Amino acid sequence: MRLVIRNSVAAFCLLILAACQTPAMQPLNISNDPQVLYADNAVHLVYVGADNCPYCHSWEGWELKEYSNSPVAAKVYFTWIKAERFQDTGQDAYWPEHLRWVRDETKATSGTPRFVVLQGRNIKANKKGTGAWKRDVLPLLERLARS
Repeated sequence: MRLVIRNSVAAFCLLILAACQTPAMQPLNISNDPQVLYADNAVHLVYVGADNCPYCHSWEGWELKEYSNSPVAAKVYFTWIKAERFQDTGQDAYWPEHLRWVRDETKATSGTPRFVVLQGRNIKANKKGTGAWKRDVLPLLERLARS
């Protein structure tokens, strides 16, 4: 009887673990070509994260994986700006030269996670915090990717 209960508990735990697994992250649509990124209808998500940001780690571990598997991700260019500290996200070393104007326009010099959405050369959103992802950023990306 104990063996049956132990095996049942082990099987139940394995089922729970399998249910909690997120799918593997799919490759994101990445380009470093300004002509591609700034084309009129091109949609571009610039994600700003930091090594010392626990909220960033959470978003990267769950939301980013989910997003990467969505049909929207295939239609949106993605750039990941990764700073060592959330207080220092504005340093030139972290930003590709062709995106520094975005940093300057959005004042993205501190605070993570940050999501900047571009359509061509137009900044459509500049949002901070994980709550903004589902509330503001993802719906905007979905709308822009449809148009």
